[in-house]
Amino acid sequence: RAEFRRVHGHRRDEERLELGNPGIIGECPEGTHCRLKATIHICPLGACPGQTYQEYYDSLLEGTDAYAQCANGRQGPVCAICKPGWALSSGVCTGCEGTSDGVRIFVFTVAGIAALIVWYFASWSAFVAPGPGDIVVDKESLMDKAILEFGLKLKADKFKAQIEMVKMKVQPVMEWAKDTGVTECVKITLSFYQIVASFPQMYSIPWPDLISGMFSDSSSFAYLDLMGSLGISCMADAMEYFGVQIVFTMFPLGVILMLFMPSAVVLTLGKMRENDWFAHYKYPQVIRNFFNMLMLWLFIIYPTVSVIVLKTFNCDSPLELLREDYRVVCPWMALDPLFMYASVFVLIYPIGIPAISFVILWAHGIPRIAKSKMYTAAVESLIAQFRKNTTSQEGAIIGRLVGNPNDPGFHEKVEELFAQIDTDGGGSLDA
Repeated sequence: RAEFRRVHGHRRDEERLELGNPGIIGECPEGTHCRLKATIHICPLGACPGQTYQEYYDSLLEGTDAYAQCANGRQGPVCAICKPGWALSSGVCTGCEGTSDGVRIFVFTVAGIAALIVWYFASWSAFVAPGPGDIVVDKESLMDKAILEFGLKLKADKFKAQIEMVKMKVQPVMEWAKDTGVTECVKITLSFYQIVASFPQMYSIPWPDLISGMFSDSSSFAYLDLMGSLGISCMADAMEYFGVQIVFTMFPLGVILMLFMPSAVVLTLGKMRENDWFAHYKYPQVIRNFFNMLMLWLFIIYPTVSVIVLKTFNCDSPLELLREDYRVVCPWMALDPLFMYASVFVLIYPIGIPAISFVILWAHGIPRIAKSKMYTAAVESLIAQFRKNTTSQEGAIIGRLVGNPNDPGFHEKVEELFAQIDTDGGGSLDA
């Protein structure tokens, strides 16, 4: 997209002309001399109908301005701003008229209930689980009594059978995913698409159409577009960019505080009862669960929140505007509070999360455990190679028959095998 500035020689003022109508370009007020300057700017992905020179050249020959206009719902510099009544969601300006308040309330209610359930199982399940100092009640026997009392045993048995059937079908898949590393592959793939989807916003490059389409699909697949998925993009569009930054940067910290609440309760009870923060008998299991959930949450939010924070420094230098929101002056040029705020959260998210993860792994002895596992695997490999070189085929068969000495029933298997070999019953091996 191009913008022409016609500078009048005698009046020293400027008139900006949007590229599109060829008749405007040649006009100059009578009795003045004009100088024409043009600056070419690349539209954001999907903001302009046509972004190639050939398309614009064809529009000039045809006398139309179809390729010089903004895409549906867009306006402003390089078509980067959504029109009133439209909101940006996953890089596309969508109309707000179709979103009803009833649907929004329903989505918020369902999302809130789901969040509470996830919060309970992720954070409080370790707190309410029996600890070493608890008296365990046989809940199953109490449940069985209640089922018999209300005559629901047949239905309960049928439900238990269905649950067991589901477990039997799901368990092999879970074991296969764990053994083959599918879970890790999914995590790596998600991280890859999150990184790739950020390229159009971070780099001002005229990508080929095929690559641009891949970026668009990656963005909708990989990023957690909370504003769009909850139907509040229109509400967010009415907010200033600084306010949106505050929401997206403070929300993950609020989730971490909620995950820490059971640990805070355990620490407080230990201090009140034993005058020691770490004396509560449930402290080990609760704090272990907190760190597990913390690592999972940091993994989920790291790419998304880091990109959101770093976008604050991605500006359109010729226009001196922020690429993420062309209504905002470039923060690092203005050195305004938004720049200071984003600089602090660069230390918290893009730099802080890897640092915190390293400290947590080091504090839990993960490097030492990994080194120990590598050493154990190397020793077991040497032992296996030694057995292969020194054990006969018959000895290997016998070893598989009797199993490991630590296995239950090992001695019985040895005695049974010996009885089969000792044909004469003399108590010694026959020659």
